[in-house]
Amino acid sequence: MVVHMFNPHVPEADIVTFLQRYMDILGAGQKIIDEEGYWTSKRRYMVRFHASDVEVVCVMSPPANFNIRPNRGYVLYPGQPRTCRRCGQLGHISVDCTTEMCRGCGRAGHVAAGCKNPLVCNLCGEQGQTYRMCPKKARSFASVVS
Repeated sequence: MVVHMFNPHVPEADIVTFLQRYMDILGAGQKIIDEEGYWTSKRRYMVRFHASDVEVVCVMSPPANFNIRPNRGYVLYPGQPRTCRRCGQLGHISVDCTTEMCRGCGRAGHVAAGCKNPLVCNLCGEQGQTYRMCPKKARSFASVVS
């Protein structure tokens, strides 16, 4: 599996925490280097997908695109089902999507401005907290000292 983060400074521990919601990570991630020796902001992971409760799909697949707070990332792997990047549903692409998605709770049908549901952390998926206060978030030296 390849994970492309547009911000190369996102801690790998945060990426692994997000991915562990959907799969087991087998070993450390490897940075993908281009032919000129530069890092492409992509990491390669060996993974084992978790079994899915849904009968249509036998494994739990991660969303094709995701956010770890303000940082956008993409997941690519062989056999990846074609899903909408906006709502995560099968059968259509984001250009044709009419579903409103809430960035606060992650549910369909409304936007964050009118959301009455508890917030959901986009790193660990727990309700009632945000990435900022997530106990699973990788801590920087500056955040520990202050």
